[in-house]
Amino acid sequence: MLILRIVFCLFPFLCFGDWAQNTLSQMSLDEKIGQLFMIPACPLRDEKHFKDVENLIEKYHIGGIIIKVSDPISQINLLNRLQKFSEYPLIVSADAEWGLGMRMKDTISFPKNMTLGAIQDNHYIYLLGKEIAKELRAVGVHIDLAPVVDVGTNPLNPIGMRLFSDDAEIVVIKSGLMIKGLQEGGVLACAKHFLSLGAVPIDTHLDLPTLNKSKEELNNLELIPFKNGINLGVSCVMSAHIFVPALSKNPATLSYEIIESLLKKELNFQGLVITDALNMKALVKYFSIEDIAILAHKAGNDILLYGDHINPNIDDILINMVPKAFEAIKKEYVEKRLDEKKLDEHVLKILLAKQKLLLHEDRFTQYNNDLINSVNGLKLKEELYQKAITLVKDDNHLMDGNFQKTVVLNLLGNDFVFSKLQAMVNGNFITSLNDNIWDVLKNADKVILLASMKNFDKQVLNSLEPTKTLIVWFGSPYALDQFKDFSSIMIAYEDDMVAKQVVEDILLKELKPVGKMPIRLLKKE
Repeated sequence: MLILRIVFCLFPFLCFGDWAQNTLSQMSLDEKIGQLFMIPACPLRDEKHFKDVENLIEKYHIGGIIIKVSDPISQINLLNRLQKFSEYPLIVSADAEWGLGMRMKDTISFPKNMTLGAIQDNHYIYLLGKEIAKELRAVGVHIDLAPVVDVGTNPLNPIGMRLFSDDAEIVVIKSGLMIKGLQEGGVLACAKHFLSLGAVPIDTHLDLPTLNKSKEELNNLELIPFKNGINLGVSCVMSAHIFVPALSKNPATLSYEIIESLLKKELNFQGLVITDALNMKALVKYFSIEDIAILAHKAGNDILLYGDHINPNIDDILINMVPKAFEAIKKEYVEKRLDEKKLDEHVLKILLAKQKLLLHEDRFTQYNNDLINSVNGLKLKEELYQKAITLVKDDNHLMDGNFQKTVVLNLLGNDFVFSKLQAMVNGNFITSLNDNIWDVLKNADKVILLASMKNFDKQVLNSLEPTKTLIVWFGSPYALDQFKDFSSIMIAYEDDMVAKQVVEDILLKELKPVGKMPIRLLKKE
């Protein structure tokens, strides 16, 4: 019943109740402004860091936390401590695009979006969303900063495997089911990055990309998955640090025309708008800390997010950036350049989200390892790889199950031994490059190359005969162009132990590769 109550009111935020309204009516200006901020907390750091976080919560009445690298017990302990310390319940977010394993030790890393893009049985995407939501709630998280709904039309885009596809229709289907699964599992989903980072080659962690497209072009491609998410009731949208000259003179995150006018009014998004991290170089290279905060707030963003993975940068956020940003916004209200009624609208949306999550009734989390590393979760991970692994092409029928005079060249390392495959090739299983292997490879009838970016040596390709070599690639499909001269290619998408087990079963004909390429490069029709 608890999950049903949560799901019923996640979106739209129109289920008005006494707690949110009453809380807002009693808040000071400082308390209201504090609710806008979401700051990083790192459960594996020391007491000084925890005190820095508590000092911000106490002095600036911070409303939200983005959790960083952790383990389940440490995270639950810290979040419960912070929830007890804070006067108002904290809303907690996490980057969990492929589950807890994206940021947390000793938990499951599910396949990334590009791998999911290859799956044809889309019900599994919905099941994954529900499983991730269950695990997030088990460690005190309320918002999954996912899914990425950018359409990856530029092969040099900075998102890579975090994308579902370069096909908007595939992105719509996959992201829609992920949103549904997450939210029916009791977690707020967040479609990102509005307007899209899939068509630009620059990483916003490093600089500000420019998207030179007209509004009509954006409507016909980049905005399609966002519109679909909004129609499905996605609870949150994350704004991107991307410059779109046709729409605004400011980056999207800092643009009233893009956030307030386009996203909220024209597309009728009524949920929470969360900024991408405001400390990223895409913004701080060109704007002051104070201007970033003011412009992001004035643009229409509800939550101002700050986050990083490097400890000195996190310390700078907590000690320097957030206090400056808070004081800059406060000054705008004190000097009457901003109307406090608009602030109330933002804060009420945040409080209503907390209310719908029932945080006003119970903000604490109890540890339950069975929910975090469940048998169902591990089984689902294996099923996802079974549904995703793709035979791109096999022109010379090297996937025939015949291992006579076959050599396996394994460049993946030794974390998985491929014991069944080794037995089939009678010892012709090579795990290191040396001068003695080249004659063995040359005399083989068939070579199976197991490779990923981690240990890959491109010079090996020059020594292999394309017509008798099966490439098994444990990496991004964007990298497949280097194998274009080879007649047989299978892609497992990720260098993961479970993916290796599934590949071994496929090579031994115990399973079939049933996935399809999620991007057009080398796409098999």
